[in-house]
Amino acid sequence: MALRDELYAHLDRRVRDILARRGERLAETRSELEAVRTTVASHESPLQERIASLRSAADGLARAHAPFEPSWTVDQTWQRHPGVRAVFASFGLPSCDGCSVRFDETLTEVAEAYALPLPELMDRLRALL
Repeated sequence: MALRDELYAHLDRRVRDILARRGERLAETRSELEAVRTTVASHESPLQERIASLRSAADGLARAHAPFEPSWTVDQTWQRHPGVRAVFASFGLPSCDGCSVRFDETLTEVAEAYALPLPELMDRLRALL
């Protein structure tokens, strides 16, 4: 009986030692995981800002190489090409770059407000490119 008790006690100690080492490794792993989470969190905001900046730049490049669109504002159109002034002047609108609504009014709205043929306006603007 004593031998069996010694064997059980020995096995009990071994199992406890193994579990303790695994517990220590688990605690170390949890600590490392928390360090990684902290590192990721500290980089997340700057990365999101950089992504937003890159998306904005990509949108700007896409717009810079896109043809004029009726949904563009007068201001966007005037900034797109120096020849826009002459096109607008040919339709009797030489001073749109100084108009207070140029930031809000689209080319469609300009055509409606001044009874301009929108397809012709768009064709002349797109011919600039």
